[in-house]
Amino acid sequence: MMACYRNASMLMHAAVAATDAARALAGGQIGAAVSTLFRRSVAQSLWALAEETPRLRRLARRRRQVAASRGAATGGRFATDRAEA
Repeated sequence: MMACYRNASMLMHAAVAATDAARALAGGQIGAAVSTLFRRSVAQSLWALAEETPRLRRLARRRRQVAASRGAATGGRFATDRAEA
């Protein structure tokens, strides 16, 4: 369970840092924005994202295939459409 939390946290760290840097820039704090983006943890987060990209693409492809097969099984209608009919 902890590994799942750590992985998700590591993948999100760069995005959170980018948001923090944008807020610092909006407040006129250029130095704080630059130092936020150039932390070692941000680089590690970007590296982790690069390593996980193939796995994320595979999962997205599988999800699309499952959704397409479910749509074909229901005659192209989604479950909400069936409930209304």
